[in-house]
Amino acid sequence: MHFTESSMDQSLDGKECSTFAGLAKKLQSTAFLQNLALMHDALAELSDLSKSLQADSMNLSKAHRLIVRQTEIFTARKADAGEGQMSKVAADCVTSGTYQNVCIVPLAGKHVVINRQQFYQALCDALTA
Repeated sequence: MHFTESSMDQSLDGKECSTFAGLAKKLQSTAFLQNLALMHDALAELSDLSKSLQADSMNLSKAHRLIVRQTEIFTARKADAGEGQMSKVAADCVTSGTYQNVCIVPLAGKHVVINRQQFYQALCDALTA
């Protein structure tokens, strides 16, 4: 991994090495991987919705149906079995302890996993506001 290698680079000063080591540690955390996957899943859904709403053939009735459908999808994702594709991949990687040959490790402290139920509820609330 680039950051791990850079953290041991003798040509860099201690502060830079420490920065790279911190970045490597952050990127290898289970929380980062799970949060990134959650964001990826939600943004992919929102991107599809946005593109659909921008279609030339869009009218108010179709737009309302699409938004209601997306709200239903996000509501389903709040449930335990309602994970998106990347969230499932991340969960498998956390279980196996690796992602693309990078060790994934749980870190305590400031590395907090986003509450999926709360996150998707906030998206539902934003779509229905």
